[in-house]
Amino acid sequence: AQQVAGGLHCILVDDGSPDESGGLCDAWAARDPRVTVLHQENRGVSAARNAGLAAADSEYLVFLDADDALRPGALQAALDAQNTAPQSFVLWHYTTDEQDAAAVTSDTATRPQNMLARLWLDCLLAMPWNKLYRTASAQQLTFDRRYTLGEDLQFVLDYIDLLGRTAPDFAYTILT
Repeated sequence: AQQVAGGLHCILVDDGSPDESGGLCDAWAARDPRVTVLHQENRGVSAARNAGLAAADSEYLVFLDADDALRPGALQAALDAQNTAPQSFVLWHYTTDEQDAAAVTSDTATRPQNMLARLWLDCLLAMPWNKLYRTASAQQLTFDRRYTLGEDLQFVLDYIDLLGRTAPDFAYTILT
């Protein structure tokens, strides 16, 4: 349901699921040309994310797990925030309440990088799926397959470290 200026490409990674996930992915690709499916042996979440990351060919990317959802307009709001603050790392709040019907807004708060610790305190740092990544930068990194716990946080911290080295004046922008 996401519509974004310039189009959207969705890469679905079937990591050897023993259920019908692979077939569901193929069905989506058959009816929507924006969808590409990658099938691989079960090697875990890090390998699946790395496969999708390697296949990405857009300026920006977003990770979503099978149990994640984006409200209509969320990706365009993230891109708009990025365009408004080009030196920012854009991320957004999330909810675990499936009944929460709050609309996506364009309200943002931009903070300097010396306030990055606030992201940890606000429970916005540890996961990869509430952030807009620059593909070229993210592709310089990988999710570490040796870890089954904390690999998400390590990737995000590595990405922030890379931003600090390549764009020392970066800030972060949170979509509310």
